[in-house]
Amino acid sequence: LWVVSAPAEVELLSGAVTPGPLVIADGHHRYETALEFARQDDRPGTRSIMCFCVDADSEELVVLPYNRAVRGDAVEVGNTLVERFGGTEVPDPVAAAQQLPTGGTHPFVAVLPDRSLRAEIDDVRVVAQTGPRHEAWLALDVVALHEGVLPELFPAGIEDVRFSKEPDEIVRLVRDEGFTAGFLLRAMDAAQVVDVASSGERMPQKASYFWPKAITGLVFRPFDD
Repeated sequence: LWVVSAPAEVELLSGAVTPGPLVIADGHHRYETALEFARQDDRPGTRSIMCFCVDADSEELVVLPYNRAVRGDAVEVGNTLVERFGGTEVPDPVAAAQQLPTGGTHPFVAVLPDRSLRAEIDDVRVVAQTGPRHEAWLALDVVALHEGVLPELFPAGIEDVRFSKEPDEIVRLVRDEGFTAGFLLRAMDAAQVVDVASSGERMPQKASYFWPKAITGLVFRPFDD
């Protein structure tokens, strides 16, 4: 870890990020807090914020899916998945999630206490629930799940939801911790996040898990420097 202070290097880095766009992929809460702090404190140091910039086109950048385990009052979840979303049983939910195909529909794997199902929903049904929205946002599997699938499975609403990038953890929550159902999703690529942000939409809650993560706690910048 070192400070870059040579004018030529600073100019090079500044020139790389100045054209933009800069997309906040992780840390929007910190950014919003920094904006509010700058409004309340007029010291020069509060007018900027540290950030970790990554090239969205980097092959080393991976966007893992944020899977969900939900708890709620639901009746016949398995039958509903079969009848309304074409659910078919799979012996190994984790393996099935790793083999979900690409394409225009939104496939997912549902983990239930006694069975696992591969199911899907198409864009037409998602739009019927959300109304017309930007196609980049509608293309997200997590949007399809929360807007098109969960309302039909849990019409009274969800009591609790747990997120994890680890499919095995979702299976454990359902099979050992009493969660009603788990949902394993496909990974997305960084370009989808950029497209959604560029459209003016916001990514849904816990939609993406960027990897590798930057190590935190190495640098602190006092506002009065």
